[in-house]
Order: sequence, then C-alpha cells, then structure tokens
Amino acid sequence: MLLVVGPLDRETNDIYELVIVATDKGTPQRQNMTSIRVSVTDVNDNSPVFSANTYTKSILVKDAKVGDVLLTLSATDKDMGLNALVTYSFSSGASPRLALNGSTGEATVASDLSDVTEDTPLELTAMAKDSGLPPLNSTGPPDDCQPRSERGL
Repeated sequence: MLLVVGPLDRETNDIYELVIVATDKGTPQRQNMTSIRVSVTDVNDNSPVFSANTYTKSILVKDAKVGDVLLTLSATDKDMGLNALVTYSFSSGASPRLALNGSTGEATVASDLSDVTEDTPLELTAMAKDSGLPPLNSTGPPDDCQPRSERGL
C-alpha cells in the first residue's frame, strides 16, 4: 500500500518516482525491485495573475479608428489545462468606447471618439478568469487610456 503522508502540490512537484525493493527472509535472501511513477493531478488552486500592475496607453484621438487595438492585457495561471485557460472581461466601469476580446485580452476602440477631449481619461478595471471548476479570477488595476487632442499633447 502506498500512502501519502504530506501535502502534494503539482506546481511544486508534478511527478514522484519511487523504487520499491521487496526482500524475503529466506536463506539465501532473495529480492526484487520495481519502480513506481506517481503523477500528481492538477486542481484549480491558483488564480490568474496579470503581467503588469497597470496598463497605460495614450492615444491621438484624430488617428483612432473603430477596431484599433489600444493595448493587450496578459495574465497567466500556474495551473494546467482548463484550470489555466484565461479569459478577460471588464469587471466594472465598462465603457461603450472600448471593447475587450475575452480570448486575446486585446482592448480595442469600439466607437467614435470625436466627443473625447484630452481631459477625458477612461479608467477601467479588468478581470482575468480561469476555466477551472470552480473558476478563479483576479481583478487587475485600472487601465488608463488618456486621449490626446489633435494638438498632440
């Protein structure tokens, strides 16, 4: 019988290789060896982590077009498989001016910005969520998109 006597964490050590030796009490003593390989299954015990504390982008309003990529969010998860598959969304303060691709993390211009002035910062909070059961998430700090006027402030 093989018994686990301490905690296992796949992120620390995902495979254990053991050599078992069986010895009898006969004369002459005989023995045999075999090896056991134990693979630790992943559990969803890590939340996604953003690669930056803040994502910032200044844009020139006159050059911005619907569909332009402003910035790309990036988060990683130490788990594996679906437990590490990250999707993105705005968790609060969603703006009709920006769209976020849930798969790629690309934040794009979603509408005409002609009414935006250089004093109109767009601050949004993004969330990265893994696909584990139950899913884990983390909320990133605000993304600051500071428009610049045609004067090129």
